[in-house]
Amino acid sequence: MSTLQGKAYHPTNGSTEQVWGGFSWPCFFFGFFWYLYKGMWGWAAISFIVSIVTYGFGWLVFPFFANEQHAKSLLAKGYLTEKQWYEKQNPQASSSVININSVALIEKKFGFKSISAKNVGGSGYPLSQGQEISFGINTSSIIIIKINDSLDIIDIPFEEINEVEVSGPGTVATDAGMSGGGFGLEGFIQGAAAAALINSATTRKTTNTFMRIMTATGEIYIHTSEIEPDALKIKFSPVFVYLKNKSNQHFKVAGSSIAEEIERLQKLFKDGILTQEEFDAAKKKVISR
Repeated sequence: MSTLQGKAYHPTNGSTEQVWGGFSWPCFFFGFFWYLYKGMWGWAAISFIVSIVTYGFGWLVFPFFANEQHAKSLLAKGYLTEKQWYEKQNPQASSSVININSVALIEKKFGFKSISAKNVGGSGYPLSQGQEISFGINTSSIIIIKINDSLDIIDIPFEEINEVEVSGPGTVATDAGMSGGGFGLEGFIQGAAAAALINSATTRKTTNTFMRIMTATGEIYIHTSEIEPDALKIKFSPVFVYLKNKSNQHFKVAGSSIAEEIERLQKLFKDGILTQEEFDAAKKKVISR
């Protein structure tokens, strides 16, 4: 089912091209001629070759992603989205336009490089689900910039953080899932070659990385497609090191307290204030805490 997604604007003369999503019926009925009409010469050649090699059967795949290819080709040619065209014609009209220079100034002020992401859940912080954000880390804080009219900043010092987790599958590649086919060995080879061509042409890579930040104030769940989980862990190593040292210090203090308490009990036992039974019970209780 085709749906109209909007318009793309020529960057100089403002002429428009309709951008559709979903299954392309024109591509289905007119084949590679549709690609020629749209000025997509490379895809016209690929679709023609695939159609010949597969006796026309391979052509049934192209309409499923033709509209998406057309949208990408328009952007590659420099066409602007409706929002970009409006902003170009009315540079002062909307205060909600993200000022990249302002984000850069925030990064410079706090000493970090941000990553684009979305808040996908949590509580305790003024972040709505689906809120676009930029986030990063410096030597003492995790900083979150809310991408809104005023670019609000949430500064979370390491001292307030209880736990940070990074997870996700990272980058995953998918394709059209075509496999070879045909009559006889020659037909199979031709079909396999066409399937490999289609799969390579339709391969998509998506990155999904998640971060969870737990503090005394609340919890934040973040999703980003800009960085792999392992790379994010490396980037945020200052907070992981801080939390590890904090944990070690806690156990060290706890260990000292236990030793001091046992020493106090030993003195009470030595002075005859505690019996052997009372001393053993108290010592066991201290150790098990």
